[in-house]
Amino acid sequence: MKKTSVKVLSVVLILASLFGLCAGGLTLKDMLNCKAYWEQKGEESDASITLLEDGLNQLKENESAYNDGLAALAQGEKDYEAGQLELEAGARALADGQKEYEAGQQTLEKGHADYAAGEKKLADAQKELKAGWASYKENAALLSAAHGQYDAGLAQYNDGLKALEAGKAQLAAGQAQLAESKKLLDAGQAQLDAAKPQLEAYEQGRADLEQGKADLAAFKASKGTLVSYIGSYNQLIDAKNAYGALPEEQAQQLNAIIAGVNPVMAKTGLDKTIWLDGENKTVSAEQAAAIFDNYISEAEKTIAENEAYLDAMKPSYEAGKAAEAELAAKWELYNQKLAEAELAEAKIAESEKQLAQAKATLDASAALLAEKDAELAAGYKKLMAGEAEFAKGLVTLQSSEKALEEGEQALMDAEAQLAEGQKTYDDGVKELEAGAQALEDGKAQLKAFEDGNAQVAEGLAILTVTDTVYDKTGSAMLPSIADRLGPDFNYMKDESLVDLDRGLEGVAAARQFSADNSALVTKELGARAVAAVLAIAAAILGIVTGIMGLMGRSVFILALVTAAAAAVGFVAALVAGFSLPLSAIAGSALGAGVIVAALAVQAAAAVLEGLSAKSVKAAN
Repeated sequence: MKKTSVKVLSVVLILASLFGLCAGGLTLKDMLNCKAYWEQKGEESDASITLLEDGLNQLKENESAYNDGLAALAQGEKDYEAGQLELEAGARALADGQKEYEAGQQTLEKGHADYAAGEKKLADAQKELKAGWASYKENAALLSAAHGQYDAGLAQYNDGLKALEAGKAQLAAGQAQLAESKKLLDAGQAQLDAAKPQLEAYEQGRADLEQGKADLAAFKASKGTLVSYIGSYNQLIDAKNAYGALPEEQAQQLNAIIAGVNPVMAKTGLDKTIWLDGENKTVSAEQAAAIFDNYISEAEKTIAENEAYLDAMKPSYEAGKAAEAELAAKWELYNQKLAEAELAEAKIAESEKQLAQAKATLDASAALLAEKDAELAAGYKKLMAGEAEFAKGLVTLQSSEKALEEGEQALMDAEAQLAEGQKTYDDGVKELEAGAQALEDGKAQLKAFEDGNAQVAEGLAILTVTDTVYDKTGSAMLPSIADRLGPDFNYMKDESLVDLDRGLEGVAAARQFSADNSALVTKELGARAVAAVLAIAAAILGIVTGIMGLMGRSVFILALVTAAAAAVGFVAALVAGFSLPLSAIAGSALGAGVIVAALAVQAAAAVLEGLSAKSVKAAN
């Protein structure tokens, strides 16, 4: 009865241990999921804090430039207004000068009539020369492009030639390796062919052995019938000798017996001892039975010897078959490499053909380039001649200008004044446009700073809304960033600008919050991991103790060790399960209660089993 109670407690211990094993495994899996969640959160938090800190530092670097830009923008707006007033005055003066210039120009128009004819001729020559230069430059550009294309084709051809030579070298090396592999494979094939008769002999021996077993089994099965046939045969021969002839029915029976016995005797080799000739008696049924028993005994002995011999030969046979398979695989790999080499040869031949075609194309391009170079040189020579003719016409035109110098002098003075006024006006327009552009650029730069300031302000607002994490007693185990900074903390200078130094204080507090959070996560999850591992270890000990208890072994000491392990795991689980707020934030719904329950039952079952086992041992 006591042994029965030990086995019952062993079963209970095994069930409790299995429950503890599942609880420990589930807790460990849940802890790993929580760890992955907080690691991802930590990476996201560090990235956000770093981005915010970089933004604050960048704004801090540009803060003085922003303040200077505000002052410069105000001064630029004043200068722009003053420039507008000056430009309006210049426009009025330029209009007065233009009127004076137009009056002088009317006086000069008659002198220009003669000059215009020569100027037109020169303009036509200049137009023709300009068109010639444009055509020359276009042809030069086309020729340069053709040269570039030729150079690129030549480089590509040279690269292809190098690749072809490398491919040939690689192919030669591969062919050498294939030749060496062929020698080794031929040698291996020769060895395998030499060993093949032995492998075939083994396979034939196995087939003969199985056939012998089948024949012996058939002979054993027909032994009784054969002995009965021989007895009947002798009786029929006695009747035949006594009466001189047998009735038809008995004669048929005698022939049937002979047809049934003699083939078996011939197949087994017993025909030298037992043979039914239809005229004489053979051995008695008792003698036949003894002969058959002796034949069976000898056949079984021979079969056993052959089977033992074949079993001894089996490792050699299997090694030979393995070598045959390995050689076949090597032949297959060799044929594959040979096919690859043949394909590489075909590719090299195709590459040589393509390179020959490319070389022909390059040679044709080189000839065409030489022809175009000559044509371009001839065109340049023609342009130089045109330039000389144009220079001569220009000298002629300039000589005719002397007649206009006196009439133009007054106009030139007025034109110079007008040009100076126009230049002053144009410079003023440019300065005013540059000032306007500078104002717009300054506003854009200031806006970029203000936009960055707004983004940083938004990031600080998000940063300071983290919540405080409390344990089960209501104590703050992880104060929020806002609590760390205090109720008087304000990161804004005014309604729009951030106090960058206070913002960096907020970033520092956020980093410390993240570090404290990581430390608490590590501590909480570490305690859960220890409890889960101790529960798994105690469960394994409990399963071993239960199995040994079922086997009737003495488990008193092992049961106490199991109970102690379960107790340690129980305490660890209680400690780990006291407060799990960070695991709950990560989505964990699994507390330490399941491990505590499993280990409590396991410890109790282990103690009871150990005491029962000790009581059984004392009773025995």
